[in-house]
Amino acid sequence: MNDILAKELISNLKRRDLMQPVNYLHRMDDISSILKVGVEKKSDALVTIIIPAYRRPDLFSYAINSVLNQKLFSDFEIVIADDSEELASEYEKIVKDLGDDRIRYYKNEKRLGWYNWNRLLELTDTPWICMLHDDDVLYDKHLYYMKKMLDRSKDADMIVCERIFMQNEEHQVNICEGDINQVMPRKNDYREWNFRFGSFMLGAWIKREKAVELGGFDDEIISLDYEFLAKMAMHGMVYTCPLPIYGYGVKANESMKADMWEKMLISEFYICNSMIQHRNLLLRPILRKIEQYSIACHAEDMSHPSKNIYGVEMDAERLCSWLNVKYSLRNSLLWKTIMKLHYMMLS
Repeated sequence: MNDILAKELISNLKRRDLMQPVNYLHRMDDISSILKVGVEKKSDALVTIIIPAYRRPDLFSYAINSVLNQKLFSDFEIVIADDSEELASEYEKIVKDLGDDRIRYYKNEKRLGWYNWNRLLELTDTPWICMLHDDDVLYDKHLYYMKKMLDRSKDADMIVCERIFMQNEEHQVNICEGDINQVMPRKNDYREWNFRFGSFMLGAWIKREKAVELGGFDDEIISLDYEFLAKMAMHGMVYTCPLPIYGYGVKANESMKADMWEKMLISEFYICNSMIQHRNLLLRPILRKIEQYSIACHAEDMSHPSKNIYGVEMDAERLCSWLNVKYSLRNSLLWKTIMKLHYMMLS
């Protein structure tokens, strides 16, 4: 990303309070999503797995089969919105060959981009939705475990889970059945996210009614998942399932690109700043300084391919200069010290 694009992004984010609910739904009703496979009907399932399809039909087979092969839980449907244009026929063939009446497959008339998450929300009517990328997988008892967590957190508006970074689609994870009886979901406090974004939206169960109340997903921001999570935690109840039951594919991921990381880190910096604006007036200067240490640490880590799973190399000093943050190894070390103290207080 060049200096001009960075300044435009920062100028846009600075003007907005990213924590305020804004209605992003139905802004693209002029672009239809055409039902190609399945029957348009109201579902009586508990949860809908929503999958935005985009130019990865080879990986998509693993993703959708990871849902169909779920163990001990079957109260779901699958809704797919295909944004892949010329590769749509390949996705459609995969779905038709499966012949499973729990699947509805839509082809977007024109490409929706990030808005596709909102289109999927518009196409569902079940009490809960679960987000799955077409290059990721749900491990075989994901839905079973998440339903257990839901039963133990009756006031939840969203339940997130831990993820495992997959180097290949056949990676498997084994969790002792007895573990589920010992695990309790942990309530998230959005104020902790001034220190870190400790949660992840993919694989999460989201109460559809609450998502609609918040206006859906902000498709104008590249970190729409973190922004939605923070907003949900501020205006609702978010719990974490500590079990690693979501497989996050990195082989074909957009996050392999350095400019994508630059946009994400800039976005997350201003998401945290928006959260700080809702904190105690006296605390704000301290929290802003902590956030500066945080971005310096993230930028420093991303400047070394060996320190991150994506192998991306980024210019840390340039990123910090865009944000008017002093970049130094000292700031990075201070952040790591703050994080250690933070974890000691939580334990």
